[in-house]
Amino acid sequence: MIDIGLARRYVQPLFEVAREKGILDKVVSELKELNAALGDGSDLKVILSDPSISSQSRIAVIEEIFSGFSESSLNFIRLVIEKNRSFILEIAYSIFKKIKDEAEGLLSGMVESAVPLDDQTSNKLRLQLEGSFGHKVDIEYRTNPEILGGLRIRVGNTVLDGSITGKLDSLKNVLIG
Repeated sequence: MIDIGLARRYVQPLFEVAREKGILDKVVSELKELNAALGDGSDLKVILSDPSISSQSRIAVIEEIFSGFSESSLNFIRLVIEKNRSFILEIAYSIFKKIKDEAEGLLSGMVESAVPLDDQTSNKLRLQLEGSFGHKVDIEYRTNPEILGGLRIRVGNTVLDGSITGKLDSLKNVLIG
């Protein structure tokens, strides 16, 4: 199991340095690229997790592949590899983005609907959520025909289930118990 707290202790200083240097968006982009390169079954993931390959060799591979990365990102990657914590690289993007969003007062959310929402409806919903939560909300919209109708909304740790499936499940629980 991945220790999120440990990973955050490595990612937080990278965030601080990137903010000081004004390169937050560049580092987010670089970590996203790294995350994509470490996808399931990638050769890079195998190389980074292989204990028979020296740290220096792994760092050389990273420096070759990601030569266009900022020095801050490369230093972060080098440190993680030297400390034998390569697993952190797989979740660094999501943790960095979460730290950045928190610093900017931005909440992440997801809206599931049975059918795609039009632009006017999605904008109105976003504005209502921002008013309710008192923060800007970055919403990912998903279509899930299994909810039959209505919406299922997740913002931060809050879940609002107004789906027909959710209502039917609630009714079933009331009737059973």
